[in-house]
Amino acid sequence: MRDIIPGLEDIVVQILHTRTLGLYFIEEGMKPWGVEDISDGTIQTLAILTAIVDPRSSTLVIEEPENSIHP
Repeated sequence: MRDIIPGLEDIVVQILHTRTLGLYFIEEGMKPWGVEDISDGTIQTLAILTAIVDPRSSTLVIEEPENSIHP
C-alpha cells in the first residue's frame, strides 16, 4: 500500500461507538483518512492485497481486476 499511497504510515481498524469497524489510513503530516475519503480503487486494492496474504485461503479469484484500480 505504501507504493500506492506515498507517505502512508499505517492502516488502523477501530471499533466505533456505533459498534461497527472504522478503517483509517494514517499519512505523514495529515489527519487520519476514513474510508469515505479514500477512492474505491484504493479500498479494492487493499482488499486484494489482504486476500493475497491471508493464510486461510490458497486460491484467489478476482473478477474484473481492472475495475476502479489504476494500473
